[in-house]
Amino acid sequence: NNAGLLLKAYAQRRIKQMEMQKPVKVSVIIPVYNAMPYFADCMRSLLVQTLEDIELIVVDDGSTDGSGELAAALAEVYSIVTVIRQKNAGVSAARNAGLERARGKYIGFVDADDFVEPEMYEKMFMAASDASAQVACTWFKCVYDSEDNPPDKLFLFHSPTLLAHDDIIQLLPGMNTNQIFHFTWRNIFSKDLLENEKIRFNESIAVGEDTLFNMQALLSCAAVLMLPGTPYCYRIHKNSCMGSSRYKPFLLQSISLQYEEKLRLFDKYFGENTNELLQTTAEYTIKTQIPLLVKNIYTNNSFDQ
Repeated sequence: NNAGLLLKAYAQRRIKQMEMQKPVKVSVIIPVYNAMPYFADCMRSLLVQTLEDIELIVVDDGSTDGSGELAAALAEVYSIVTVIRQKNAGVSAARNAGLERARGKYIGFVDADDFVEPEMYEKMFMAASDASAQVACTWFKCVYDSEDNPPDKLFLFHSPTLLAHDDIIQLLPGMNTNQIFHFTWRNIFSKDLLENEKIRFNESIAVGEDTLFNMQALLSCAAVLMLPGTPYCYRIHKNSCMGSSRYKPFLLQSISLQYEEKLRLFDKYFGENTNELLQTTAEYTIKTQIPLLVKNIYTNNSFDQ
């Protein structure tokens, strides 16, 4: 019996080694921290992807609810699944750990409580490769626990559109309304781009880190492909980032650091012509981020009323 188990483990290891030697078209990084029961749906949607030569890198960020054990069990069965386990350090650190391990020509991200349609990565990879795009972007649909759902926001592009560097620069002043630079998980990024430009997530920022990552990547691109469709399913529930009313202790620090990093990027790509950018950023801060800060204060249980 023990000999049989050893032979099975050896065979699984050999399969894994052979998979590691194959070229990878897309690496999908899935940071997970206590995402049950949604995590099972997420992994199911990724394991049935129609794209061949895909790898799934699960980064268990110190989960205590069985998410890490589920990931490890899947890695035993599916050779395309790799698991990285670390102490809880936040989503940015988890994504960065995945980036260090990723081997794909392109790299994508999926949040552990979301899911994707079966052909998402095949369609995105083929389109990005055909267009020689360094980043390909698609849109998403929101999935709510409640029945009272607001309508999904419409994407800016309704047909495949290849944007040059100058086009991206022109879209930057309207970033808070066109949402071109929002949501890392709806994009795939050229690994060469991320490595050559040394683009990583800022681990000091707990909220909005994906917007900065997108800005750094898209502003460094010669070609960005915008694709129609909503193959990414963004789940909003009581424990999700958007749906949660829990106190976020690092929100003020995150917003402040975001602002500083945005100013640095504005200076790099616009020089002195930043008036419109500064005005729209100030408006966004007043209308959106200050109300978030006020709400956050009142969700702090230690707040002295």
